[in-house]
Amino acid sequence: MKATIRPRLDLQWLYQVMAYVLLDIHAALRIERVGFSMVRQRVFVTWDVDHLIQGITGSSTCTRERLRSTLLSAIWASHTRSDQRRPTASRDTCLTSP
Repeated sequence: MKATIRPRLDLQWLYQVMAYVLLDIHAALRIERVGFSMVRQRVFVTWDVDHLIQGITGSSTCTRERLRSTLLSAIWASHTRSDQRRPTASRDTCLTSP
């Protein structure tokens, strides 16, 4: 969960909490829901992780494991690339290339 005093949801925050989920490689934290709390507005929003992944990717076949694999591959590629261009997802992943 991420807390904020600003009355808006920021896409970068969504990416941040999803990164927490995807980087929990061995499911040690057992994250099943993510959410935002906007205390001053008395708003608390949560989503089931698997449904959120399908909503973000637009694919009912995209799983947490596939998305995690895509993220880890991109991290590894950016770490090992000699040029520092931003890596893109390959066509066999559940993300589309920019």
